[in-house]
Parts: sequence; structure tokens; C-alpha cells
Amino acid sequence: MKKIIVGSKNPVKIKATLKAFKKVFKNEKFKIEGVDVPSGVPSQPMGNEQTIKGSLNRANNAYKKYPGADFYVGLEGGVEESKGEHLAFAWISIRSKNKIGKGRTASFILPKKVSKLISKG
Repeated sequence: MKKIIVGSKNPVKIKATLKAFKKVFKNEKFKIEGVDVPSGVPSQPMGNEQTIKGSLNRANNAYKKYPGADFYVGLEGGVEESKGEHLAFAWISIRSKNKIGKGRTASFILPKKVSKLISKG
């Protein structure tokens, strides 16, 4: 059984992580736990750099604080502005003892009402 630590207690992030691992490792069983660790970025990261930094920080901080797991996962949702619109996306970082992998999701344009709220802070 492989142990996964997710650098968040958000149930959506934990469920998404478990679903992805089960899809990739079909014959493996997992124990998964969400933990509170700092992301080091604002609660709503703006831009690619803040978002990837938050994802990496979550995975690395979980690794440091909770040793002994097989995988550490950091998921961070971000927003970036492009051509007067706000786009939402996420970065995912997965680390083991010796390796780290990163990936970014596709982006989608947020509704104008949400975009206005983001512009107001």
C-alpha cells in the first residue's frame, strides 16, 4: 500500500488526487491524507509564478513535515489576466523521496461577474 500526503485538507483536492493515482496505478492500493501546510503564496495566487510556487511549496512542506510517505502532492489554483479577461488554471506538483514532477492544467475564462470581483480584490 502506497501512502500519499496531500498538502491541503480541501476534500476536493484530496479526492482528485486519489482518483488520479487510482487511474494511473490500477493495481495499487493507497492510503491518502490531507494535511495543513503553508503554500507561501496569497490565498488566491495571481499569475503563473505564484501558482506554481504555491504548488511546489505545498508538496515540499508536506514532505518536510510528514516524512515516510511515498508521494507528496501540492495542488494550487491560480488566476491570470490576459487581454482583459481572467483565466483560471492549476499547477500540480508531485514528489517522492528522489523525484518531483509538475504539470499545469488547461485554462478557462472566468465569467465576467467573477472577473469583476477579482479586479476589485
